[in-house]
Amino acid sequence: MTSLREIFKRPIDRPIEGVIKADDEVGLRLEIEEYVLTNEIERNLGRFLNAYNDYTNANGVWISGFFGSGKSHLLKMLAYVLENRDVDGTPAFDLFVKGGLGDAVLKADLEKAIRIPSKSILFNIDQKSDIIAKTQIDALLSVFQKVFDEMCGYYGKQSYIARFERDLEGRGELTAFKVEYEKIAGRPWERGREQAPLEGSNIDKAYAAATGASDDDVKDVLRRYRSEMRQSIEGFAADVRAWLDTQKPGFRLNFFVDEVGQYIADNTKLMTNLQTIAESLATKCRGQAWIIVTAQQEMKSVIGDMTQSQHNDFSKIQARFANRIPLNSQDVAEVIQRRLLEKTADGRLALIDLYHDNQSNFGTLLDFTDGGRRYTHFKDSDAFIASYPFVPYEYELFQDAIKSLSEHNAFEGRHSSVGERSMLGVFQSVAVANATSEVGKLATFDQMFDAISAVLKGNVQSAVASAKQDNLVDEFALRVLKALFLVKYVKTFRPTVHNVGILLLDRLDADLTNHRRKVEEALALLEQQIYIQRNGDAYEFLTDEEKDVEEEIKSVDIDSTEFMVAVKEVLFGVGFKNNIKHANSGQDFQYSSKVDNQLFGREYAVGINMLTEYEIVGDLNAVAARSVACDDLLVVIPQDSRFNSDVKLYKQTLKYLQQASDSNIKDSVKRIREDRARQNNDRLQDIKTRASQLVGSARFFARGSEIEVKGSDAAVRVDTAFQTLVDKVYTSLSLLRSVTYTDAQIAEFAKKQPTVFDTELTEAEREIIAYAQTIASEGNRTYARGIVEHFTGKPYGWEPTAILCLTAGLVARRKLQASLSGSPVEGDRLVKALKSREERSTLFFDIQTEFTPAQVRDLKTFMATFFDGQPTSNDGKALGEEAKAKFEKLVIELAGYIRQPATYPFMVTLTSLGEKTTQISKKPPDWLLTEFADTEKDDLLALKEENLDRVRTFLSGSQKIIFDSAWTLMANESSNLLYVNQDDVKKLEERLLDPNCLNSNGIRDIKNYSDKIREKLFVIIAEERKAATDAINQKSQSLFDDKAFATIPEARKTEVRALVAKELTIVKDEKLIAVIRNRVTHFNDEVFPRITETVLASVPIEEPPAPLAPPIKSDVVATPPDGEGKAEPPKAKGLGGGDTLVITPPLVPRPPKMVAISRIKPSISKPYLSDESDVDLYVDELRRSLMVEIAAGKRISL
Repeated sequence: MTSLREIFKRPIDRPIEGVIKADDEVGLRLEIEEYVLTNEIERNLGRFLNAYNDYTNANGVWISGFFGSGKSHLLKMLAYVLENRDVDGTPAFDLFVKGGLGDAVLKADLEKAIRIPSKSILFNIDQKSDIIAKTQIDALLSVFQKVFDEMCGYYGKQSYIARFERDLEGRGELTAFKVEYEKIAGRPWERGREQAPLEGSNIDKAYAAATGASDDDVKDVLRRYRSEMRQSIEGFAADVRAWLDTQKPGFRLNFFVDEVGQYIADNTKLMTNLQTIAESLATKCRGQAWIIVTAQQEMKSVIGDMTQSQHNDFSKIQARFANRIPLNSQDVAEVIQRRLLEKTADGRLALIDLYHDNQSNFGTLLDFTDGGRRYTHFKDSDAFIASYPFVPYEYELFQDAIKSLSEHNAFEGRHSSVGERSMLGVFQSVAVANATSEVGKLATFDQMFDAISAVLKGNVQSAVASAKQDNLVDEFALRVLKALFLVKYVKTFRPTVHNVGILLLDRLDADLTNHRRKVEEALALLEQQIYIQRNGDAYEFLTDEEKDVEEEIKSVDIDSTEFMVAVKEVLFGVGFKNNIKHANSGQDFQYSSKVDNQLFGREYAVGINMLTEYEIVGDLNAVAARSVACDDLLVVIPQDSRFNSDVKLYKQTLKYLQQASDSNIKDSVKRIREDRARQNNDRLQDIKTRASQLVGSARFFARGSEIEVKGSDAAVRVDTAFQTLVDKVYTSLSLLRSVTYTDAQIAEFAKKQPTVFDTELTEAEREIIAYAQTIASEGNRTYARGIVEHFTGKPYGWEPTAILCLTAGLVARRKLQASLSGSPVEGDRLVKALKSREERSTLFFDIQTEFTPAQVRDLKTFMATFFDGQPTSNDGKALGEEAKAKFEKLVIELAGYIRQPATYPFMVTLTSLGEKTTQISKKPPDWLLTEFADTEKDDLLALKEENLDRVRTFLSGSQKIIFDSAWTLMANESSNLLYVNQDDVKKLEERLLDPNCLNSNGIRDIKNYSDKIREKLFVIIAEERKAATDAINQKSQSLFDDKAFATIPEARKTEVRALVAKELTIVKDEKLIAVIRNRVTHFNDEVFPRITETVLASVPIEEPPAPLAPPIKSDVVATPPDGEGKAEPPKAKGLGGGDTLVITPPLVPRPPKMVAISRIKPSISKPYLSDESDVDLYVDELRRSLMVEIAAGKRISL
């Protein structure tokens, strides 16, 4: 048989550098010669060369690719090829194209690029920053300055020394300085500058000698350089520009920077500095300085989360590094296949046969299932030959594995997030390990572990080492453990038994059944030894810390009760509700929840009992027999060895996480616990899925027989089987005729009035009546609670709402009489009692009394006459209640009438009717049908006809208007009535107060008398108004005719006339006769004197007579008149002889006061005048009184 080693075109174990180092030139020729340009790289490289050859703006190139993708290799090739550096006597370009370039355009572009003279500075930024901290604000600039200085021959490790050297060279003095230094120090400058702090004196002397400066001018020259040294990106770009100016026209300086993304990480400041350096070089050098960098991520991923301002900066970075060369997984696979796995002609023939022999089984052998990312296998024979002995999925899965392990800090090295092996190196190592195997052997995924184990951290892979060293597992289980280690953090791969089996498949002709068994046994052993854990059907490698946590979890004690509760929750949580609706009746049924006969929660009349493998004893016939005597649906759950163990592990993990303390634990352990919490949630979901599957394939038994249920949906199957259980247990459920009742309908049933057509009871209603009759025959009361309990039980199974609706309806139809606390209840009160659990215990029912048709007919006849309308009820009970209600209403109406005797005295005639109706209204409804005597009915009808009907007629017609008008006349005109015929007044009053005024002609007489009185009053009032008006006019005219009135101002005349007009208006509007007469007296005594005074006061005053002699000028002070018109004469000064000159000012007359003659009363003691002498005496006394008033300055108005 042919070995694998023999089918490869080139020796599989030849030296191939797995990791390309930027500064390593060992094996450089082989690196260039064997470099593989994949199709994708060719396309990207072509775009870069177009930009390089025809520079426009962007001078940055970003090469991205995951670990081992060849980005460093490509960077190194570009650095050597663009410079076309000589490698072992051959130009790099010639070595690069030695194997031939398939793309002629690309070759032409590359030739054009190397014709541009250039210098490549290739370096790993992390290595070159060995003394530069990334936290320094100018860390990135310092590295660029360092490599540039070193390229120029300066001392790059100390930028100030390099600046010193650059300045000397710029002045043409550097060579002389080096010569002088070596003379003075005895060592070359290249060694001395490394100890510059100790060589200060020698440096100063050499500097003075080389430059001709005096010793006084030169002192600590390097110290001054150090203190004054200031790096800037602009200064760096200027240095590059200055250097380029010393080269050929168009010369380029290209910086090839390896692992920039790793160095920058998510430091936005460093990224911005990189952009600024590239931009400054572009500005200063105009395309003559390029920056080509590598990173493990795309540019955007390097930055991470950004603020808005950072987004703006990043857009600039993207513009500067517009030339991008991404390397993907296909590139890596193609490189590995072309450099490592290329086959000989004989090898291809052997593999063609192998392909055709197994092609039809590739899907079965190599297709991953159970979700996750879709990894591919061989798509055709060419792919099979190119990749063999590797399966295509291994390229992608291994990349994913390395990425995820890197993210979890699994590798050794300065940067533990990145491994130090390339994909090519790993695949070569695995290929070499299988080189002696015969054709047909596959390289298994677990072998990748051995290829990278040397660079894995010890603590990460300690579990594998421990398992190997302690011989706790066999070789195959160890391989399984290695494979699980590699995929531990690959989220897109689901390590189920099937998928793990593919990873370990080492031959295309393997026995899959036996292979799966071996995988299952290995997984079980590893889980038992706690090297791995199972979460559902997926397995996970455990680190040491994870192993410790897993051991703690599995040591948590879970008692049987906790376990059974968890089993119940998942089995009863497969989709069916706590209430299951019975399809035929529309009712919801609650059920007892049981697992293996153990009850959880409240027990109901029917139940669902889930029987697991622990409870089933014997065959299923025994289960059927058990179901005969119980009212449960027995659900026989299929056996599942993992189900119970997973439920237990779920509870253990949950309890562990609840009890675990987060204090004083490492962050790594905290993360493990968080992972376990997430995994436990996933485990719970898996348990629920499996529970649904188990119930979906369960078998059902009820009342002695198996229930055949089709389908696989757990909730639907349980629901279907439960329907049969309800039908078997509740045989009288059909009496409800599939009618659905609601809580709101209880009130509708309670208030529904029976009709003549509503006499037949339903079967369900007859059952309730029969139950009440049975209870009554035993001498007991039928309580609402008892009715509900009886008919919710077997064999009825009616919903309480349906029972309450039917019972309320029987009360409304007068088949049952409801009572609460000894009093009948119905309507809203009945509804409230039925809905109250407490009041159902005291709410009881009696069978309703039946009434004869004659009794019903007699009461209806009476009601039609007495209440003036046909009753609406036909049922006896309802008719009695209607009659009672009407009597109660009439009592209220009569009470309202009887309370009005002051307004309507005749209302007293209703007293007898009111008393009788009040008594009847207090009788029960049944009394009105059974004991309401005909004589009582006749009396009521007579009283109604004689009194009530007349009152109603009075109140609804014109009689009330007549009566109210007459009553108002007597009340409002009482004072005026004294001036009319008192006989008419008396007769009207008698009629109004007559209780029997509604009989015979009482209202007509009231109308006649009241009309007559009104007419008489109208005439008298008119006469009185006229007499008063004439008297006032006559009196006031006498004033208007007086000569004094003519002399007063017109405004005063208008005022006086207005006062008179006001008095006349009052008289005109006044309705009371006595008041009209009194207004005349008031005018004579009050108003007329006042207006007369007004007139006299307004008469003009005549001027006083002129003085007989001119006034004497002296210090004489005039004395104004006093209240009596007199003045004291002042004494004049300067008149000699003591003469006194009295000067009296003229007196101003005051208007006289007026007094009415009616107010002047002669002072005489006689009560009357009897003879002439009495008259004379009276006249004399009157004259004396009048003169007294005149003497007082008053005027007397007549």
